[in-house]
Amino acid sequence: PDAVTILGDQAFAECTGIVELHIGKSVGEIDYTTFQNCGSLTTITVSDENAVYHAESGCLIETAEKKLVRGALNAVVPADGSVLHIGQQAFCGITEMRQITLPEGLKSIDTNAFRDCVNLEYIYLPESLYSLSVAFSGCDALKTIHYGGTIQQWRSMRQGSTLADAIQSFTI
Repeated sequence: PDAVTILGDQAFAECTGIVELHIGKSVGEIDYTTFQNCGSLTTITVSDENAVYHAESGCLIETAEKKLVRGALNAVVPADGSVLHIGQQAFCGITEMRQITLPEGLKSIDTNAFRDCVNLEYIYLPESLYSLSVAFSGCDALKTIHYGGTIQQWRSMRQGSTLADAIQSFTI
């Protein structure tokens, strides 16, 4: 409801039955663990009167930070510059996700952004990406990472130290 101002730590974590989410006009703070492992989420909307968040194409976005807070199943990350960062656990637990293409302009992917996306097989990472944390823990099916930049850019990217440990086999 519109009276809610904060969605705290793990408020809806593990609520696998949630399929629709509406953020009211007064919500000004959402913890990154609020929707942890809500893998059935298909629809995200935000009140037009909310000054902090907006939704687009299945993505809950913190407007000023240009950070994707939560993605729904089959979300399409906007390529209009409204998302520069994928936040912690943004896609965590979306077990039905098989592939995702991230748009040019994206700068960073935070820790556990795709954690436990157990059927994720393919991801496209744009050339603009400069920081990739340990984002793929539990993504056992991930075999192909397609990176839009050069080998030199890949090697100079700030990557989580256990990237290779989290992915058993991958090609670039």
